[in-house]
Amino acid sequence: MSNEDTRQIEEITKSFERVLNSHGYGFQYSVLKQVETLALGQKTDWFPVVPEFPVEVQGNGTRIDFILHHRTSNLYMLAECKRVNPALSNWCFAKASFVSRGDDKQTIFVESVNLSEIPGSNNFSSVFNFAPSKNIYHIGVEVKNKTDGDPNGSGHGEIEQAATQILRGLNGMVDFFSSNSRLFEQAKKISLFPVIFTTAQLWVSDIDLGSADLANGNIKMSTANLNKVPWLYYQYNQSPGLKHTLESGVEAHDLQKSLYQEYVRTIAIVSASGISDFLSQRIFGY
Repeated sequence: MSNEDTRQIEEITKSFERVLNSHGYGFQYSVLKQVETLALGQKTDWFPVVPEFPVEVQGNGTRIDFILHHRTSNLYMLAECKRVNPALSNWCFAKASFVSRGDDKQTIFVESVNLSEIPGSNNFSSVFNFAPSKNIYHIGVEVKNKTDGDPNGSGHGEIEQAATQILRGLNGMVDFFSSNSRLFEQAKKISLFPVIFTTAQLWVSDIDLGSADLANGNIKMSTANLNKVPWLYYQYNQSPGLKHTLESGVEAHDLQKSLYQEYVRTIAIVSASGISDFLSQRIFGY
């Protein structure tokens, strides 16, 4: 092989590496490999089912990075893997000081597809209070650090982008399960839980957002307000443009009920160091 050929191969190799990294393929399959290792070692009840599952909702197509199934229940975990721009690798979260229903700000919500056993009856969706948790946050932002950024990487808005992507996948799966109920003859209800695995460092604050100065709108924070966590739950209000076509089985009688039945969804956000701990949580063996 000539020196010119060697240089060409080296250039292509480096370019290929950069593209793979920028698209996050390495991180995605590294997470999937760890999940598989945990499952084989019986350290989690989650096991991989399929990668890169294509779905469509309201005419918009996407792919779910991979899907996990729980061994003891009809619960599927839908995963979005997010390799973040190193310059914005601190994701910081806070709790809202007010939500429309007092108890719901501490509740994990899970959406289900209810499969009808009666011929001619329609399937329907439902959202139920899965479990209480004090690890729920409502506001998330990216914060800069001193690390050099990826010039081709994303800027601010990565949390919003990842949440939108995984919820489009969630709603697409609701439509898929409803349209393919014959594949699940023994199941009466299939539950779906979205999760974002990320290279970001996760930080949470107990700051009271209502304590802001009314004159300038500023909040004063101290280091005591901030803690690093391996994973958390993010309460996200999805837009109507992300919604699936399946009718809800619960009739909403007021704005509060409508908000939580139709739009509020809980997304788990898990750092690379928190994968094992998160997947071993006992709440999933419901």
